[in-house]
Amino acid sequence: MKNYLISFIILSLIVETYCFLDGRPEGRGGQESVQVNDRIYYMGGSRLISSLKRYNLSDEVFYLDLSSLFNIANPPFTDDGTSRMLYGNEKGTAVLGGSSRSDIYLVGGTQVNLSTINWNVTNQTINWSVADQFIYIYKTVPNTWTKLQQGVKGTQPSRRRSTSTVIKPNGTIYIFGGRVELDMGSPTLRLYNDLYEFDTILLSWNQITAPNAPSPRSHSTATLLPNGKIIYIGGVSQDAVGNQTNLINMTEIQIFDTNSLSWSTHTASSSVLIQPRVGHSAVLTSDNNSIIIMGGTSSYQLNQTTVYPKLLKLDISSEPYKYSELKPSGINSPPPLSYHSANIYSDYMIIAFGNITNDITDSIETSSKVFLLYIPCLTWESTFIPGRSDCKSNLGGNSNPIGSYLKIIIGFSIAFGVIIIVGLIWCIFKRRRNILEWINNCHRNSSSSTIGQDEQIHEPLS
Repeated sequence: MKNYLISFIILSLIVETYCFLDGRPEGRGGQESVQVNDRIYYMGGSRLISSLKRYNLSDEVFYLDLSSLFNIANPPFTDDGTSRMLYGNEKGTAVLGGSSRSDIYLVGGTQVNLSTINWNVTNQTINWSVADQFIYIYKTVPNTWTKLQQGVKGTQPSRRRSTSTVIKPNGTIYIFGGRVELDMGSPTLRLYNDLYEFDTILLSWNQITAPNAPSPRSHSTATLLPNGKIIYIGGVSQDAVGNQTNLINMTEIQIFDTNSLSWSTHTASSSVLIQPRVGHSAVLTSDNNSIIIMGGTSSYQLNQTTVYPKLLKLDISSEPYKYSELKPSGINSPPPLSYHSANIYSDYMIIAFGNITNDITDSIETSSKVFLLYIPCLTWESTFIPGRSDCKSNLGGNSNPIGSYLKIIIGFSIAFGVIIIVGLIWCIFKRRRNILEWINNCHRNSSSSTIGQDEQIHEPLS
């Protein structure tokens, strides 16, 4: 009996981690991600959808370890199989908050109860409503999920997905917009333009009412600046509840100031034609002067089409903000992606997962890979090197100079070559000196022998 139990446990572990056998979880899109110290945690996501599975949402929690060097062919993922999400989830937002700054707050998203859903295509239902819990908390120590408990003040927003969400260092989450539709349990498509804040320290909700709020929208990226301003880029808007959505011009940038509690609109300039998009990512560079926007699609159905340019920089160092296209060098570039994850760590933009978009045909592919953009050199890399600090910033244009790493290698090679040459010359000189000394010694010995013989010849007879 004991042997059967051991076999069952081993088999369960194999089944639990089957998708990690090649070093990567299976492909997905719409997952949530957040950096916690030297790890990036990934949660949920929509896996490959077949005709038999209208909803194939993941409840997995796993992380990418950034504490040591790794190659993208074998990224160091760890699956925390003991801390599954309460529901399969996609298109929510994960932020790091709480008093210890170690708790992950999962905000909104589409969710499916994987324990009760019927995979019969004729009988699939969403097992919750828009009035359900809006925030779930994942405690990285000791790897457990919790719900907001009693004592929370204020009224939470109705549940929704594809919000634009950030968190300030003081632990306050700002949630703007979002949508509900069939996959959220709502028969009517509705986008929102309300703005809520949730204090993760005091556990209190507050709806912010500020003039000049944007139109209802979803899928906009939200980037928090050090000065307390939140920049919203892209997405879709809606004129009235039930109407179809319209893609938002990428040069139309909405800004909310968390200090003055005011909205403003900024029109960015651009040297290239930028297609509007959803499912794109936006990350703030370490110098706080630029936002890098990657990927996206012009539709959010299964037939996701590629948008161009695929990689952009928004210069926010001065007004007016200015777009330019980025063209990194290197052979390790990703395919066109949407609903991927992008995080900045140690000057690397780390891209993971996502839906692979296409120009013409319907795209049903998902990516399981990790890609590395080293921002200072503007190069796609195959190896993650912690603490790397070479190259001056190359975000100013499309030029791709030789990276400093290559220069260092060349410099070391030249220095090594010089050392070898000097060493050979020294060895040759020393060897030549030794040969000369040997010749001289031989000559002296020969002379001494001759003198001895002469002395013997001329020695007087006794």
